[in-house]
Amino acid sequence: MAHSSLLLLIVTFHLVCTQTLCKQQYFQFFKRVTVHVINGVPGVPDTLQVHCQSKDDDLGTHGLKNGQEINWTFKPNLFDTTLFFCHFLLGFQGQNLCCLRSQVTSTM
Repeated sequence: MAHSSLLLLIVTFHLVCTQTLCKQQYFQFFKRVTVHVINGVPGVPDTLQVHCQSKDDDLGTHGLKNGQEINWTFKPNLFDTTLFFCHFLLGFQGQNLCCLRSQVTSTM
């Protein structure tokens, strides 16, 4: 009896959760996000050095000539708070930039 009550409770909970979650949130667990970083600095012969990383992944440093790009695909974490940030260096000038917060940029 206890097992069937527990099973009924789990099934009911699952049905209530799936009915109350919107489609976007429900399929959030299966989405993949692709990020493109493109060197679009016109008229500058220097190579743009780009180093991107998140808490879990360090993508390394890449040298991009004008018009070149790097890209990567990832699955946002369970709480949809994945954060990638990049450091850009052109000549002797550098800039840090938060380039993706999955919670803010989600468009699914």
